[in-house]
Amino acid sequence: MRFSSRAIEWHIVSFCSELKMIQIRESQICALATDCRTRFADRVTTFLQQHFPDAAKLPRNELHCGVVKQLANAGAYGLESEQQQATYAAAAWLLGEDFDARIPAVKAVLDSHETSGEYKSRWLADFAQQMFAILERA
Repeated sequence: MRFSSRAIEWHIVSFCSELKMIQIRESQICALATDCRTRFADRVTTFLQQHFPDAAKLPRNELHCGVVKQLANAGAYGLESEQQQATYAAAAWLLGEDFDARIPAVKAVLDSHETSGEYKSRWLADFAQQMFAILERA
């Protein structure tokens, strides 16, 4: 069956008109955002448990609470994407919960307002890898 361009245009206009009537309240947006953050924290928690034996030994709820805290810290430093925030959470697991305050080089990079979240994330991943390479040689 073929539709004329005029018929297609009418359906598109009709569909768009119906969409204008749909209103999403702020409370609904907040609920959806909270659900997305919770599911992301669950995925990061699972990742840590699957890749780090010490994380697997902790009660899941305890690890999950720590992950939620680290994801909030990551956001405060301008790490916005899930990958950037997951990198930060993994670095926190590997380097210690307060690594961002305890290690001056990390603090300097994270506190910088002149660097992007992408740069900070890549730098953190490289830094953690270099630290563990040094420890393996020692």
